[in-house]
Amino acid sequence: MLIVSELFYPNKTSTAYIMTEIAKKMAMEEDVVVITSDVKYDSNVYEGSENLSGINIVNQTSVQFNKNNTLLRALGSFVNSLLLSLSIFSNIKKNEKLLAVTNPFLLILIIAVIKKVKKFDYTLLVHDVFPENTVPAAISNENSFTYQILLKAYNWAYRQADQLIVLGSDMKQLIAEKGVNENKIKVIPNWYDDDLETRSINKNEYYKNIDTKNKIIIGFAGNIGRVQGLERFIAVFNKVSNPDLLLFIVGEGANLEICKKQAASPNIYFLGAKPRHEQNLFLNSFDIGLITLAEGMYGIGVPSKTYNLLALGKPVFYVGDKNSEIDVLNHKQNIGWSFDWSDEEKMIKTLNAIKSVKFSAQNMNLAQSNFREDIILEKIKKVVFDV
Repeated sequence: MLIVSELFYPNKTSTAYIMTEIAKKMAMEEDVVVITSDVKYDSNVYEGSENLSGINIVNQTSVQFNKNNTLLRALGSFVNSLLLSLSIFSNIKKNEKLLAVTNPFLLILIIAVIKKVKKFDYTLLVHDVFPENTVPAAISNENSFTYQILLKAYNWAYRQADQLIVLGSDMKQLIAEKGVNENKIKVIPNWYDDDLETRSINKNEYYKNIDTKNKIIIGFAGNIGRVQGLERFIAVFNKVSNPDLLLFIVGEGANLEICKKQAASPNIYFLGAKPRHEQNLFLNSFDIGLITLAEGMYGIGVPSKTYNLLALGKPVFYVGDKNSEIDVLNHKQNIGWSFDWSDEEKMIKTLNAIKSVKFSAQNMNLAQSNFREDIILEKIKKVVFDV
């Protein structure tokens, strides 16, 4: 079978890590060819060797632009999509299985066209929904002529997949609205990293220049991009008067400087990007995990870092659209707090009232029972191989 992902081993960003683990699982069934690019997304790469037995990696030469510049990133995605597509066309055979992920954005369109010629079995793993994701990112206007043309083209492209794997029920609804038969859409969430383990962290020692004694840390870790809406949460946190509550932000991204300019509270700390192998340290140092999605992101994305926080027994403070996947999970399983962006006063009142936080064995058990890597990979395998 063929797997297509712009990001793959040795990258360790979220998509690269997920697609590498999926490829290893698929290789237990049959030989796998992975078509990927030689791009190094950032400094977060595997150290040492990885067992990739049964996987033949075809590294396509790529171009790399500043990922925090919208225009340059789009140009890079356009060029890399074309380069990957040439490799797909050369390697895919009739009736062969192909698994692709929805990045880079142009690839979905081109694979749909190639499928008309080559007639292969096509599974699409939906991590982002294009062009809908450009609206909350303030890149496009849904009423514009260009957007409407793109929407029709991509709706057609999504319908060409034989199976689609989406990350949540809200995403399934959005994909079904594109005219995709609901029977072809399977909801399979991402999983938590299997190397995470709960441990006690000496916060004063880990954060040497910050007084964390008797403080409660609410922590955000991940991409600080246009669709996270983190700057809006910071504006809310500026109004919080709880002296025991600290907001720690780990990561980088296109909206980092906007977030820094928005921060007025002395209890907000930007800690920069940290390597993946330090996750056990900084995630365990959080008392509460913060997850935000910008208004209008309903069905467009599901933050997989939620499952890492649950696995470590962290209560989750979520801000996003009502009835989105994490909001529903909170209402069903009581994993922490969940707010719509219009609930600003409730958020402030809740944050001011937090005086202590306990480890959540319930959240840890929930993750181990539902979001473990072996469970999720087995579900993906069954969809791809139709068993």
